Amino acid sequence: MDSERLFTLYQKEREYQKRVFGNYENIEVLNLSSFLLFHREYLRKAEHAYVQRWNTDLPPWLANCREFEIQGAAPVNVYKEIIKNFTLHGAVLEAFTEINPSMWRFGESINLKWK
Repeated sequence: MDSERLFTLYQKEREYQKRVFGNYENIEVLNLSSFLLFHREYLRKAEHAYVQRWNTDLPPWLANCREFEIQGAAPVNVYKEIIKNFTLHGAVLEAFTEINPSMWRFGESINLKWK
């Protein structure tokens, strides 16, 4: 999956979340710690789904995955939770921050990371 399709997936799930929950920035009781709890819950669900029975038939939205190619079955519910969690992380950034992407990792050197 390329980054353009990944971003399209993010936008579609984000729109769904907005319709269900509203704009997070307008919900006064939500804060960063709320999202950390949501993250933990989605991760717990993904971990639980991973050890459950996998699907031998892929849903229309999952065209393929590595597990299906190798084992003929896929952890579909794990991928659902990963998509929700991925989108939740973006929602946190949308709701609580203003980030200048051109400055992200500015001045960091990959070569210095491992020293």
